Amino acid sequence: MPIAANRSISTRLTFGFGGILVLLIAVAVVGQISANAVQKSMRQITGVNATKTQLANDMLATVNALSIQSRSVVMLDAVDATRSKEQSKQLTESLKLYATQEKELSALVQAGNTNPAEQSLMQEIETIAKSTGPELQKAANEALDGDAVSANMTVMVRANPGELAWNKKLAGMVALQSARSQEATQ
Repeated sequence: MPIAANRSISTRLTFGFGGILVLLIAVAVVGQISANAVQKSMRQITGVNATKTQLANDMLATVNALSIQSRSVVMLDAVDATRSKEQSKQLTESLKLYATQEKELSALVQAGNTNPAEQSLMQEIETIAKSTGPELQKAANEALDGDAVSANMTVMVRANPGELAWNKKLAGMVALQSARSQEATQ
């Protein structure tokens, strides 16, 4: 303490306030860094993950619509050919809509902060879509051509397992995005 005793009161006050000022600046810097980290996490949750989740949910709804529409074409063809043809047109439109949704989600998965599990899951979804979508369309075409037995076999034997896997993988993508949002809050 002899060194502090040799200094004047103004010098000691200057050092005291200077120390408090340095601590205040340090707190402000740490606060700004923390705020930036929170902002980045929020951007990840509300921007990227929310968009991916919405697209995956939309794709899941479209796949469910495809299932209903393909079965409607097959079941209605013998009873109401006009409604069967309407369902076939809706099936074609739903396949186009799904392709657009899949392209958007795939682009988001390939860009930015993704992990290998997410990319692998997206590839599995794309593979299932490439095989199952055409099977659903084939069943509809067979029904419209009057071959109800082949149409039913295509829907139930060839398309149904793919539909189940498709739904499961899309639900997995929704769950993965939810988990990634949870991680971003940690």
